[in-house]
Amino acid sequence: AEGNVSMLQPNGDVFFADYVQLSSNMKRGVINHFRARLSDNSVFAAAEAKKETATTTDLTRAVYSPCKLCTDSDPFWQMKSNKVTVDEVEKRITYRNARLEMFGVPVFYTPYFVHPTPDAPAQSGFLTPQYAHDDNLGTIIETPYYWRLGHSAEAIVTPWYLSDEGLLLETEYRQLTDGGSYTLSGSVTDAKNRDVDGNEISGREVRGHIYANGVESITDYSRVGFNIARSTDDTYLRRYGFGDQRVLFSDAYVEAAQNRNYAVVRALAIQGLRETDDPDRTPLVLPSIEAYYETDPLSSGIRFHFFGNAQSITRD
Repeated sequence: AEGNVSMLQPNGDVFFADYVQLSSNMKRGVINHFRARLSDNSVFAAAEAKKETATTTDLTRAVYSPCKLCTDSDPFWQMKSNKVTVDEVEKRITYRNARLEMFGVPVFYTPYFVHPTPDAPAQSGFLTPQYAHDDNLGTIIETPYYWRLGHSAEAIVTPWYLSDEGLLLETEYRQLTDGGSYTLSGSVTDAKNRDVDGNEISGREVRGHIYANGVESITDYSRVGFNIARSTDDTYLRRYGFGDQRVLFSDAYVEAAQNRNYAVVRALAIQGLRETDDPDRTPLVLPSIEAYYETDPLSSGIRFHFFGNAQSITRD
């Protein structure tokens, strides 16, 4: 086949070429000026592609990028290699003598590199690096690592490099159970000390935050749960881009509901992040109780219902 050739693969990938020669019931062949758009919209280009078997393709002088391509600039990042092998059985793409480029500039070399194909099942591995610049933090480079813990649990561990602050570690964990779900995220850094005006002073301090929530069914009519949001200090979340909240609420609860009746017992903690907030005056609510009960209708159709709440509030 010659001239504007395209081949749609069973997995959704589309191959493009100027010239294609196939044999063995289209299981083997040679493709010149190979280009491909994979099912996840990432793109491949190569001087030549050889289809060695029905499931294996070797690329020569290849380039790969998951980024949206623009006609007037290089992609944010791309991987170049003298030889690339696409294995549709193992669901992986293997590079030899690979170079990572950002905006067309080489930044990393490795003799061997592997990543999964778009239709591969979830597995552990590095995710797309992130790059940014901030007036307070300087150059920011994030290299997230996806950790597959099983069919119902996963984690993402992301080291940050901050040119003006040092290193920061961010983590996120998610899990599903038969009766509930849990999410935990947080970060920690050994930051430079600063005065109230933001000026750097001697020493360093550990700063961080945690967000967590979870819920688990006890019976068909009851469950327990929690929501946690805490920060080491007032300005950490805003400075590092984890949120702009002025107040953080954390609670744990047990609740039950059946027919028209409902009850919940809750504990509530509050962290104020405004300059005027005084921790000694911030209340701890333990417990907070709320209940509603409704009788069955009497012979006349009348129902009686009862509602009440009570809470205990303490301050230092």
